[in-house]
Amino acid sequence: MIDAINKMQDLDKKFEKIIVPTQKKVLEQYTNNGTITLEIGCGPGQYRYIVKGSYVGIDISNKPYNEKYLRMIDIMANANALPFKPASFNLVFFSNTFYHFNNPFEMLEEAVYVLKPGGRLVIFDYSKPVHNYLDKLYSITCPGSRAYSKACREWNALFEESGIKNIKFKIGSQNSVVGLAEKYLPRGMLWFCIDHIRCNIYITGEKQ
Repeated sequence: MIDAINKMQDLDKKFEKIIVPTQKKVLEQYTNNGTITLEIGCGPGQYRYIVKGSYVGIDISNKPYNEKYLRMIDIMANANALPFKPASFNLVFFSNTFYHFNNPFEMLEEAVYVLKPGGRLVIFDYSKPVHNYLDKLYSITCPGSRAYSKACREWNALFEESGIKNIKFKIGSQNSVVGLAEKYLPRGMLWFCIDHIRCNIYITGEKQ
């Protein structure tokens, strides 16, 4: 019994290192005990311990990243062919994976298909300067991998074309100055700032 408790504590400490505070806060805000959540590209599945309600994590592979971090998936599936009925989930989210997709509309369309009407889509990602940096880095360290960059205007068009409304852009920081900027800057100016600084972002909206 003690060994089991120690293993669980070790597991909690390990996941603490890869849980992004902003993402934790957002997922706690958007879930409750009745929420059915899908994470696409879940990898180690660390956010299953954060969301309230039910959680399903899918990934294209179940192979571990390394000896330290395993992939803890529920279903192995491709993001452009989700094995779920339409309108199955209240919340669908991607955590720092969407920039890998070279066919973003197809991926987003599939995510929206399994989202319930009025359900929420959240994409945790990076600003365009970070995408550009990652793309150069991957060309050296992971030949064949890409980071496909998107400006805020492109993100917005992608969401709208997929049937998502009430679209909001947020900078992934808990800094009070950032909060004021998001609240008071006109949308175009906020987008300009995001497109020209290196930062984490998240985009959220609701299915029509």
